[in-house]
This record gives sequence, C-alpha cells and structure tokens, in this order.
Amino acid sequence: MVGIRSALSFVPTQIPGCLVWLRGDLGITLSGASVSGWADQSGNTNNASQSGAAQPPYNPTAASGLPAIQGNGSTYMTTPSIASPANITMLSVVQPLATTQSIAARIVEQSYATSYFMGANLTGVEYKLIVANTVSPFGLANTGTVQLAPSLVSATYNNSTGSGTIYYNGAQQVSYPFSAVTGSLPLYIMRAAAGAASFGMGISPR
Repeated sequence: MVGIRSALSFVPTQIPGCLVWLRGDLGITLSGASVSGWADQSGNTNNASQSGAAQPPYNPTAASGLPAIQGNGSTYMTTPSIASPANITMLSVVQPLATTQSIAARIVEQSYATSYFMGANLTGVEYKLIVANTVSPFGLANTGTVQLAPSLVSATYNNSTGSGTIYYNGAQQVSYPFSAVTGSLPLYIMRAAAGAASFGMGISPR
C-alpha cells in the first residue's frame, strides 16, 4: 500500500492492482513546516491528509539526507476508506528515532482486528505483521531488530493460502497462517496504539 521511489528500475505501480503509492519527495502539501496533504502517485487518488494539531512535520533531509514525513503516533496521515484487498503487498522505508518503539507502533494499518497492520511488535524492538487478529489462526510474523537507520520493512498476504510474510531489508521471515480480511477502512500511516510511534516515513532513495 505504501511505496517508495527506488534507486533501481522498480516502482510500486509495477505491482498489479497497486492501490496507494506515497513518495517522500512528491505530492507533499505543507501547512507551515507540517504536512496537510500527501498525494497518491498510483493514479487511484487515495491521497493521505491531515488537519489541525495532528499534522506531522516534514523534514527534507531526515534520513541520510533524504526527505521524510515524521510521524510520532499523535501526528499521522490518513487516506479515504479503501476496500481491504484479499491479497496484499506492503512496502515502506522507515527510519526510527529510537531503537525501542512504543507498544505496537504503527507504520501502516487499516485495522489489526479485521484487516492489516504492519509496525512494531509488543516489545517495540522488532517489526510485526498482523492480519485479522480477532479470528483464528492469528499468526506470529515478527522480523528485524529496530535500528537507527533507514530500513525497508515490507509484507505480503496471500488469501488463497492464508499465509502472511514480513521482510526486513529483503530478508524473509517464515510465513505464518492468518485469517481472511474483511471490510473497507482508511489507511492510517504512523498512527500508534499508545504513546509515541517515533517512525519517520516517506523516504525516497535517489
């Protein structure tokens, strides 16, 4: 759902059915030093937006000189409602501001209960994929230690096999069984369950 601009030839719209592609260097609408709008580059107009005190700051050199939108759980972006896809590929580049995140800090989520969640685990030191967590099987897809460096965190879910897999900097974790997703919900970007998420998002490698 969330994509990056790669230094290679790949772009997220090469994935069939790409729903959302948000770039750290394009489509940014600023309100002072904060982000009020983030234009979807997929062509589907699933633009992210935010108003008031919840607007995240924009830093053009946040991650090794590359731009990022910096959410902290209280500041985040939201898209319109999107029908939860049966199969999904999520790609994100993050640079944490702390090696221990808050409990279940979100990178991107529709709903951990009925749809998709990708973010920190319950100890805040690894990354986690959750799919429809209120219905068995619940899975346990953790990978990668949170580090103070730009990191590629991605995940896939295959409805036909019921399996979800999370990846950290290209390294694959074992696939785990999850239940099918349901519903149509907004996509929340950098919204935390509790406390500060401390994730910098939207980095666009050159």
